[in-house]
Amino acid sequence: MKKIIVLGAGNYQASLIKKAKELNFYVISVDNNPENIGHRYSHKSYNCSTLDKKQVLSIAKKENIDAIITHASDIAIETIGYVNDILNLTGISCLQAQCLTKKEKFRLLQKKLKLFHPDYCIISDINTTIRTYDTLKRKKYILKPSDRSGSLGITTLDLSQIEQKEFMTLANEAIHLSLSKIAIVEEYISGDAFSAEGFFINNELRIFVTQKQHYNSSLIPLSHIFPNPHSSEIIPLLKQQLLAIFGDLNISRCVFDLDGVFTKNKEVFIIELSPRTGGNYIPEIIKRSTNIDLISISLQIALGNKVEVNLEEKISYYTGIKLLVSEKSGVLQRAKVMLSNIQMFDEIEYETILEKQEGDSVKAFQDGSKKIGYILCQNKDIKQIEHLFSNIGLETFYEVDYANI
Repeated sequence: MKKIIVLGAGNYQASLIKKAKELNFYVISVDNNPENIGHRYSHKSYNCSTLDKKQVLSIAKKENIDAIITHASDIAIETIGYVNDILNLTGISCLQAQCLTKKEKFRLLQKKLKLFHPDYCIISDINTTIRTYDTLKRKKYILKPSDRSGSLGITTLDLSQIEQKEFMTLANEAIHLSLSKIAIVEEYISGDAFSAEGFFINNELRIFVTQKQHYNSSLIPLSHIFPNPHSSEIIPLLKQQLLAIFGDLNISRCVFDLDGVFTKNKEVFIIELSPRTGGNYIPEIIKRSTNIDLISISLQIALGNKVEVNLEEKISYYTGIKLLVSEKSGVLQRAKVMLSNIQMFDEIEYETILEKQEGDSVKAFQDGSKKIGYILCQNKDIKQIEHLFSNIGLETFYEVDYANI
């Protein structure tokens, strides 16, 4: 039986752990929260931070593993590369991991390859922060930590309305959240936001593009619908850029998750790119529409196994995912399905999952980890799903009371 370490044991990684067991692999979960749900499904678990490269390497040696992998977590990617390099395992290298998951390194790579990318500045201390503020034009920018995922620490800035003091405060917060204590300020690219998942094996590049909506005026993803109506225009432009990136980094096999913008001028900007499967249940909605299981493919790639995929992709309906979130923090007192509200949408096939239980603390939705649950739905008409998503929220399905905290 092949042994696999899964870095992380949260809700997202739990789906990877379950799939690995289904495929008859021996799964070792590594996470510094012993209460995380993924540990319940693994064969063996270790209480260890996924950032602790040396400790994870020690576990990998002790367990004599065949592969190391994660799902929906950028912060674990460099550790995977580190272990792969030292144990000579199949998969991403540490250098490749750094180039793709550290935002300033990825922008440098895009610039080197002359690919579309936002103009940007790197900040790491008070001096670079002041210089950056003084040199930027008074327009819209994005401020983000260099090496975090799940929209953690990302802020939209309108420098025509923000004074230097406020900019300094926000920049310091982003630097503090960064694992490497580096943040990046980049121009805001206007257009239609999208996400994409896929895999690259033996020069075969497959890309699955979703339509993405953000939470209120933030950049936090709230919903995805697959396939994106503009896929036929986006995919060829994505392929050119991804082949250039993978070629320069000498990557021959990987899965990937990316966020991008499709502009009115029909340009595609890759905003972020990571060599792992994506969060927000995107692989699930792709699987429901195409029967292509990206999580299974990611496991086979990590092990260096041959991957057999049906190239005849047939999509007969749209599949959507919307997170159920709260605008305020508190304690979940009661959750009761509101059947009268659900009947308004009885023409759409859907299911809802509530990940929190009565008595659990609930945080205001500020990044992807603060979700309470989600709704999955399918329909042949994308407008039906869009209408559904624009008219529902947590309160549509659940009667929720919050205690003051």
